[in-house]
Amino acid sequence: MRLTSSLFDLSAGNVLISYDYFLRLTNTTGGVDRLLVEISSNDLAGPWIEIARHTTNGGLNWRNHQIDQPALNAAGVTMTTAMRLRFTANDTNPQSINEAGLDALSITQISCEPRFGPGDMNCDGAFNGGDIDPFFLALGDPAAYTAQFPKCDILLGDMNGDGSVNGGDIDPFFACLGGGVCP
Repeated sequence: MRLTSSLFDLSAGNVLISYDYFLRLTNTTGGVDRLLVEISSNDLAGPWIEIARHTTNGGLNWRNHQIDQPALNAAGVTMTTAMRLRFTANDTNPQSINEAGLDALSITQISCEPRFGPGDMNCDGAFNGGDIDPFFLALGDPAAYTAQFPKCDILLGDMNGDGSVNGGDIDPFFACLGGGVCP
């Protein structure tokens, strides 16, 4: 069985492909019974490049798989305006059980550019006194911060660049707020 996507544009690159799949196999030897994932940079004309091969029996469980830009680059995929994905469930001789399903396909272009600047903890586009309370909320209760500011990245409070929001960010936060050196 083969499922082919509609046409999509990935010419800007920096892509993440994510999907949930179900695969129940009774023959797992040799990798011939499988769910094969391929991509074409040239619409239906191909060539089709393999980007994932699922050959393990998942029983009755759904699993998630992600393919990022470095993996696409390593496979030799060229990003164009004429991209297609195809998923092929294969059952070779001797016939066995091969049940496959696909759901929650997501193709996302990832931007590494922060939407808001460092210290803008309320994500209003400005770093000012209005960011103090959200900053301390992020320090004391990260889950409450995320719930109250769902569109903000908590790492906007990482003022010392150590990869987390913690007590080491307090002095740099206030130094920057006061007009000092900012990250």
